[in-house]
Amino acid sequence: MDKWVKQYIDDPELKELCENFYYYKRKMGDGPATIKNYDANVFICIFDNKEQLISNWDKINYFIAFRVQNKVEKIIEKSNFYICLFANETVGSEEKSKIQGNSFCAKKYVFEERLIDEEEYLKRVESKIFSLEIEEAVGDVFKINRIELQNFRRYEGNLQIDLTGKNKKPAAFTLLYAKNGYGKTSIFDGIEYVFKGEVERIVDLTENNRDLPLKGAIYHNKNCADKLAYSQIELEGGEIIKRNVSKVQEGKNDCRLNQLGKNFGLNIIGTTQDNEKWNQMILPHDKIDTFISAHTPTERYKEWIESAPELSEEQKIFIESYKAVREKDKSLKKVKEEIEKLQKELKKIEKSKMAVAQLSELCKKYNGLAKNENILLFDEKNSNLNEYNSLLNKIMKMIRHIKNEILPSYDFKLAQGEQVRNGEIKDAESLESILESTEDKKKKYISQEEKHTKYVNLKNDVEEIEEKIIELKKQKNPLDIIHGLGTKRVEEEKNKYLELSKEIEEIGKTVEYFDAEEQKIVESLSGLTEKINEIKKLIDSKEMMDLVEEKIKSISQGKKEILLKTNDIQKIKEDINKFVELIKLRKIKLERVNTLEIPKNVSGLSTLELAGIEMFLSNEEQIQLKRYEESWRELKKELEVREEIQNQENEITEKTKEICDLGIEFLLNHREQTSCPLCKEPFANWNELFERVSRAEKNNEKENQQKRQLIIDQINELDIQYERFYNLFVSKKENKRVKLIDQIIENEREKNDKEIQLGKLEIETENLNKKIQLNKEWLEEQDIILDEYSMGAWRICLEKKKLEYQKLQQQKIELEKKVETLQRMNQNNKERIDSKINLKKGIVEDSKLYSMIIFLINKSEEFDVEFERDYIIEQINLLKAEEQKKKNDLIQYEDYAQVDVESIKQKISECDMKIMYLQGVKKQADIFENFSPEGIEKNINTWKKEKKNYEEQLELLYEMQEESGARAYFERYTTLCKNIAVQNKNMKDKNLQKKEAEKKFDIEKEKLENKLKAYFSQTIMNEIYQKIDPHDIMKNVTYHLNFNEKDEPQLFIEVREEEKADKEFYRPETYFSTAQLNTVAFSSFFGRALSANNLPVKVICVDDPIGHFDDMNILGFTDMIRSILEKQDCQIIMSTHDEKVYQIMKRKLDTDYYNTSFIQLENSEKVVWDKEKC
Repeated sequence: MDKWVKQYIDDPELKELCENFYYYKRKMGDGPATIKNYDANVFICIFDNKEQLISNWDKINYFIAFRVQNKVEKIIEKSNFYICLFANETVGSEEKSKIQGNSFCAKKYVFEERLIDEEEYLKRVESKIFSLEIEEAVGDVFKINRIELQNFRRYEGNLQIDLTGKNKKPAAFTLLYAKNGYGKTSIFDGIEYVFKGEVERIVDLTENNRDLPLKGAIYHNKNCADKLAYSQIELEGGEIIKRNVSKVQEGKNDCRLNQLGKNFGLNIIGTTQDNEKWNQMILPHDKIDTFISAHTPTERYKEWIESAPELSEEQKIFIESYKAVREKDKSLKKVKEEIEKLQKELKKIEKSKMAVAQLSELCKKYNGLAKNENILLFDEKNSNLNEYNSLLNKIMKMIRHIKNEILPSYDFKLAQGEQVRNGEIKDAESLESILESTEDKKKKYISQEEKHTKYVNLKNDVEEIEEKIIELKKQKNPLDIIHGLGTKRVEEEKNKYLELSKEIEEIGKTVEYFDAEEQKIVESLSGLTEKINEIKKLIDSKEMMDLVEEKIKSISQGKKEILLKTNDIQKIKEDINKFVELIKLRKIKLERVNTLEIPKNVSGLSTLELAGIEMFLSNEEQIQLKRYEESWRELKKELEVREEIQNQENEITEKTKEICDLGIEFLLNHREQTSCPLCKEPFANWNELFERVSRAEKNNEKENQQKRQLIIDQINELDIQYERFYNLFVSKKENKRVKLIDQIIENEREKNDKEIQLGKLEIETENLNKKIQLNKEWLEEQDIILDEYSMGAWRICLEKKKLEYQKLQQQKIELEKKVETLQRMNQNNKERIDSKINLKKGIVEDSKLYSMIIFLINKSEEFDVEFERDYIIEQINLLKAEEQKKKNDLIQYEDYAQVDVESIKQKISECDMKIMYLQGVKKQADIFENFSPEGIEKNINTWKKEKKNYEEQLELLYEMQEESGARAYFERYTTLCKNIAVQNKNMKDKNLQKKEAEKKFDIEKEKLENKLKAYFSQTIMNEIYQKIDPHDIMKNVTYHLNFNEKDEPQLFIEVREEEKADKEFYRPETYFSTAQLNTVAFSSFFGRALSANNLPVKVICVDDPIGHFDDMNILGFTDMIRSILEKQDCQIIMSTHDEKVYQIMKRKLDTDYYNTSFIQLENSEKVVWDKEKC
């Protein structure tokens, strides 16, 4: 936090407005794309509650505006004021939006949180406003100095835009401003066209209009459709990347891919085969609104995965793990179908259950006799073997329960009833009377025992009081002595004794202090004397002076030699670096030459790509190669035509032969015939006709065969010519390869020579440095410290040494005087201590008085002798009074002093036993509802009836136990159930396998998602998203993978309240406003762009991304761009149609402080548009 400097505002008004107020200046301008420093002003306000925040934030805002911001002079500092409001509760979205939407004076942030201390608040603000966790650019990449468009899209003629900043280097951030329709998008089209050879938006347009193809000038300017058109960029090192637009063909358009030439950047940006990689850096305006919603999740997955080739292995495993889940799912469905089949069979055998019905009937009879808690539940419709076995177990348990527990309990109650009926006490009234009499006797004995105990306790209390009185008298004894000596006198002598002790101690400390001071001065004097002697030795010794001068001259000469050698070393290093670069370039050329190939046969030219070898062939050779390919293609096509004609002629010949054979056969059978039977042509006689028909088959000359042979001869001649061309190419390639190898070997030799020279110079420089260091160390040992090692500096140093010598001599005299003064003062103090000790001895010699003084010293200062003595006398009197009262109480209980406690306890025990017996009788009587002779008879008869009911239940249970006809049914039923169980287990296993496959899929899915998040820098994306003030609740953007119903992989972009995956998420295209969607789109694109490290030209191009932002979004967006400039040396080109956006960003990213450029396309010296240069 070293960039934060605390400021102080002492104003009582602020203390009333919030709990705590901190004002800091945050240092800005230390990044790679900055020019000079300035301060951002940050105000942190901490409130007790949200009501205080809502009531006072605007007052604080006005206070800062008029008391602080008014005094700031720099515009950029005025534009970077931030007020951070903290409250430990939810403020409410409406109030929060109102506060954060207020743009007067400063950008405001509301934090609904409470932190530990001031430093934590600073860290929170730093993270929110200023920091952006992006890595610095790795390796060397190209940047763009200039854009040039010739007759391209909107621009007729020649347009040139200078993208450099004030330092004449490519600006890290360029903002192009113009109203809609001026041509901002055409500039970005031009950049995309240079890199990709096409503009994706236009490609999509032509694809969507295949039924009605677009004609005429598309990339050409409409007014210059027949003129040369191109897009060109000039890189920082002067390299040119230029791509011409194809000519407009008649009836067609100019949307044909045009390759780069070898001298126009092909070696920098590569071929168009992988042009999708540039989509990471280019975000056209039309994609901003459709970046999330227009792409299907499937298309988005394909696009993002293709732009991340490093993740191909993870993507492959992800797809395979999903296929495994689908296979397990299919297998599980088969098992479920088998279970359904078995369950259908099971239903068929459930229709006949005769034995089961009989068993159910016995259950019903039994349940009619049994209590509710003992009934047997048996559903004959839904029962199975397990339930049947369970029923039998319950029946056996019930049999054991009735036989072993219920019937014996009734036998016991009947026996008890007979016993009570035959006993002495047969009614409740007699029982209660005897019990009450016995309890009264017990209470009387207990009272005697308690009074004896009271007597014993009182006697013990009297003895304790007597002991306390004796102890108080002991405490009173020394107080009586002091009282006798005179309390005042003893106090005065005590104070005198303490005062003497204190004075002796204080004087002793002074003596110790003076002794220590004396010792320090003596030590200083010793060191001073030693230093005087050293300086005297130096200035008085000619030999030492000569040696010093020799060392200084050696150091000065050594430094001059090092400077010369350092310059030589730098030049040699530069030469070595040049050789390294030259070797590197020639090795690249050698590698390219080694990879150059053309087909051995002319037939292979149809698949040859000229993009790689055109740099190696001359224009005439390229034209010759194209002629070979065109000649071969035309001859091959003509040969195919002749082959087709030959096939047709063969068919005609065969048919002609068949007709002639039929004609000859007809004429042999009709010798009177004199006209042709087919064409009716008349002949002189039959012989002439027969001869003509016979000759027709043989005279079919094949002109086509001659032409076909001629083509074959031409192809053979072409092969011979091409073979000579091929041999010439191979020879030329070998010569070029040998030449490059020779050049590399020569460069390596020259580099090695330079490295040897470098090594020698570095060793010589190191030896000189060591020698200089040794001389410096020697001089430092002599206490000679020089800023400059020259004779002039030494002479000045010598004069200083002489002055120092005189000064040290004077200091020595002063210190010797101080020692004498301290010794004299210490002697006086020691004499005073001896006097005080003698006075103290006079007090100690009176032993009685001295003992009382020590007694009082050990007491606290508040101890009052007379008060304590009176208090003890009063306590003794009170205890004596209490003693007398206890003795009087003791007289009341003297009659119980000789009570026989053991006899009393025996009588109480006898009463307890009798009471226990009577309560037992009472408990026996409790089994009767009415304890009377009539009640006893009634209960006994009831028990006999209930016992008979249980005996009938037992009979029915035995009958059910013996019923086994239902078992056969249940066993058949169970067989099917077991099969179903096996299949259910199988289904469980399949489910487990499916879950394992799903678990693996989830792992691979999470792995790929995490890899995507890392590859496309989700952390950076979320920081960007939050910097631009996103949705009030949904604060984190994340990626989610899935598959659709066609088993195609999909990629979704989601927003969540927190980073945790278990939190609710939303698809932004269905939930957010247009501005919020723009924020998500921009964050996703920018996160990808900033993390891309695989491109030779790293320039991020964004066409008008903030069209729907409000003022606070614009400020947040600008702060985000500033954070990038403070952290990374990149190049960002952006456009806007909104003048307010242009002015805000220009003010906050001032070109005096950052390497930025702000261009108004309609009026800027950095834009040159020559419309006449068409």
